[in-house]
Amino acid sequence: MKKVMMFALTLFASIMIIPTTYALGDDVTTNEVTYVASVGGNNYETVQEAINNANGQTVTLLTDVTESVTISNGTTVTLDLGSYTLTNKEGEHTITNNGNLKVIGSGTVDNVSHAKAAVFNDKTGTATLKSGTYTRSKEAGESADQAGGNSFYTIQNYGYMVIEEDVKVLNKGSFSSLLENGFHDGNSLNLDGSATPTLIINGGLFDGGLNTIKNDDYGVLTINGGTFTNVAQAALLNWNKATINGGTFISDKYAVLNGKIDDVMDTGTLVINNGTFNAGVEAIAKMNNVITDFDNVSVKGGIFSTSVDEGILDIEDDKALLLDGNGNYVIANKLANYDRVNELVNQAENIDRSKYTEESVKVLDDIIEAIDYKKNGLQQDDVDKMADDIENAIKSLVKKTETIVPENPDVDFPDFPDVDLPENEVKDEEVNPKTSDSISYAYIALFISGIGMLISLKRLA
Repeated sequence: MKKVMMFALTLFASIMIIPTTYALGDDVTTNEVTYVASVGGNNYETVQEAINNANGQTVTLLTDVTESVTISNGTTVTLDLGSYTLTNKEGEHTITNNGNLKVIGSGTVDNVSHAKAAVFNDKTGTATLKSGTYTRSKEAGESADQAGGNSFYTIQNYGYMVIEEDVKVLNKGSFSSLLENGFHDGNSLNLDGSATPTLIINGGLFDGGLNTIKNDDYGVLTINGGTFTNVAQAALLNWNKATINGGTFISDKYAVLNGKIDDVMDTGTLVINNGTFNAGVEAIAKMNNVITDFDNVSVKGGIFSTSVDEGILDIEDDKALLLDGNGNYVIANKLANYDRVNELVNQAENIDRSKYTEESVKVLDDIIEAIDYKKNGLQQDDVDKMADDIENAIKSLVKKTETIVPENPDVDFPDFPDVDLPENEVKDEEVNPKTSDSISYAYIALFISGIGMLISLKRLA
């Protein structure tokens, strides 16, 4: 009995000291502790703890996490979202960056709190968003006047930020802008004017907000590509300094709104070198609720769904804003390039027309006569076809055939070449033997026949 009790106690103690290790979904759980992030093979219970131990390294999410994190000044971190979602702690930005941050992975950074962003890049922060989705899933902004109790920018940048083509930034509300670059109140937030919030967008998808992109006080913005869509107000609202080298801007109202207040932090400087601008109301317009003008706006290229104020066109004298076949306004050459046409016309004029049939020459001359020298740069294809037609007509010229026709067919005949023939006397000898020779041959034949007859008679006798 004692042995049985001792065995039972030993078994119970063994069970109590065995560590429990198991996997729950994608979480890593050991001894009932869940690890949510890893750095160089080491697992951590919080993303913040992983960041604190990852200077110069990559923090990889292991699961969906509800946590707000901060990258401190002087820290360099790459955050790999994987396919997971990082959601903020109530009342805080999801990611606050004061150091050097790069975000990769296909996952999501979400914020669900009023007046807080998915990513807040502060004055000392340098952030590169390589990929991922950034959103405010509980955004409730109803209009420019109704915040709905929960509204803010999805991304707010006071430092230096670069956004690449595999990024999506979303905001379904219409009270706050989707992305703010610069200060909404530069007088209080940048007293000495030393900070220059800088944003470079190389691509990506940006959808929603009162304005999709707002370049605010002291903001410096460069857009090289991307798609920006908006239904509430503008795809881009610029207050300070913006340069657009490409991208597609689509809005039910204004593709671009430009505002100017002063020459310090809201200069209204806008340069458009290229891009596509589709708007339900106006492609490029002034922000109409403040003192504004177009003095610092320069449009050098692009495709626009509506006409553009001539005062802001900054183009060469040989160019103009022209209406293309799709109903868009495009900056192009006033006159198409006719160099090849002129070269072929000159070639045609130096052809000896007397060597070719009238019909083929007429085809060439008719094409040259029909040349329209008023085509513009948007009609260059038409001009190139003119050149092709001229070139083909030159190649198709038909040479005349040389024939000899007598001036008077009843009397005159063409001279035939002389031919040497044998003398008639010789020919006669060969073809028609002389008569005397023919008689001699007859006598011989008769003599032979006579002898044959005599021999036959003797035999009969």
